Amino acid sequence: MSGLPDFLELCHLATLVMARAIARGVYEATALPVEGAQPAWRDRYPDRC
Repeated sequence: MSGLPDFLELCHLATLVMARAIARGVYEATALPVEGAQPAWRDRYPDRC
């Protein structure tokens, strides 16, 4: 099992990349132009942009 530390490091790096991609998607998203749609993050928290 000499490859286990390398595999764990790869999984850790993949997790970091996924978290960054999700955060960027939430930050860049816009609200749908439909009545009753949920507000975008930027609309809900304008002082954090």
